[in-house]
Amino acid sequence: MIQFVQAIRDHIDQLGERPFYLIPQNGEYVILEDIVPQDLAQSYLGIIDAIGVEDVFFYGELDENNSFNPDAERLQLLDDTYLAGGVPVYSVEYLTETGLIQQYLDISFEHSFIPYVSTRPLDTLFDGIELYPPLAGDVNFDGVVDVIDVLVVIAIITDNANPDEEILLAGDIIADGVLDILDIVALVAIILN
Repeated sequence: MIQFVQAIRDHIDQLGERPFYLIPQNGEYVILEDIVPQDLAQSYLGIIDAIGVEDVFFYGELDENNSFNPDAERLQLLDDTYLAGGVPVYSVEYLTETGLIQQYLDISFEHSFIPYVSTRPLDTLFDGIELYPPLAGDVNFDGVVDVIDVLVVIAIITDNANPDEEILLAGDIIADGVLDILDIVALVAIILN
């Protein structure tokens, strides 16, 4: 496989007409195969421009929104070999819940990975957390609408606070551009239903 990737790199370099990035998806263990000589394994890091990996932090049986379950062995290989060898790591996780997305973004940045969230079919381009609109009424972004959200809206109203745009979008149930008692009534109706 490494020799095949090298042949692709050689062909790309011969064309030399435009930038072309060689980024394998998964398969990071190829450099650890017993039949791969150490010098060939090391050369692989210079052949590729980056590596893409999936399901490193949220592996599980579900198509999306698996629990946080980092693969320590993969992480060590990616951190200690690929990143240490100057190879950027593009990470993909299949998440739609705001809390999980934020957890993923935080841990990705800790590892210096370049994160991307999507749905498993990869049939839509997403632009980070903003493309996952908050659940109507979930003003504390914990993935559920409950009495805590009502209390947050009450606190915003009684403190005459100006909520940030994301909180306003989640809490403005009646969509009039403000948080007020009507939104609290609508929020309670959502919880009761």
